[in-house]
Amino acid sequence: MTVTNISHPVTRVVTFTSGPPGVALASEVAWEYDAESGLTEFIFFDGVSSRSVFATGVEISEVEERVDAVTRNGNHLVIREITESDAVPADVRSFSLPLPVLYAVARGEHMDTGTLQVAVDNRGNVATVLLFSPEGLFARYSSMWHAVSDVASLDGLALVETGDTTVDLYDNADSRGQQISALGLPEIELEDVFDAMSVSTSPPVTASAMIELPIIRTLADVPAAIERADNDKAIRWYVERRAKALDPTMDMPW
Repeated sequence: MTVTNISHPVTRVVTFTSGPPGVALASEVAWEYDAESGLTEFIFFDGVSSRSVFATGVEISEVEERVDAVTRNGNHLVIREITESDAVPADVRSFSLPLPVLYAVARGEHMDTGTLQVAVDNRGNVATVLLFSPEGLFARYSSMWHAVSDVASLDGLALVETGDTTVDLYDNADSRGQQISALGLPEIELEDVFDAMSVSTSPPVTASAMIELPIIRTLADVPAAIERADNDKAIRWYVERRAKALDPTMDMPW
């Protein structure tokens, strides 16, 4: 019996003979081939439990780290690398998510996929969409998430909480080289937008120095982050938002 394993997060896609494909994330997958039955047993782990699928006609691409097979029900099974867009068909979120966030979900670490805010200028235009997550801060550009380490690049912009539909609206406009107005977003409080416009300055100032943001996954990470923020005003806004996302009653020392 041969045992093979992929020990990093993967996406399992099953194309059923009838109905839409089933998509699920797994922290790792192992498979065993039984020569007597001619079947390969795939064992998927999600950090909490495991699930087995028996298949034949297994084809393995080591270059792409992709496995194709046919289940005993005649369905097409694909095991491949996770992509940001897998968040939608896997029912994790209604928009694509950064890979570090999806990896944490696949490993069963947590289901906190973060909160969304838009960065607006004093005219109400949306400069970018931000995702505040336990794995860090990410900004949306060119229909992809990018980790933010230069927090000073947001100087001159004010942040407003928004809903999931904002990501697709922003992507559609961004792909055409256009901006959207926060005033026209369906999941946003207009009073919050007007308040943001009153405190924003335009254009934003981009600092040349790169600032490393602290990772705040749980309440246990907050004290060290607050200690850093005491000595670095540039990261206070980020630490406060992540801390209050974990505990809305928490008071900051500044």
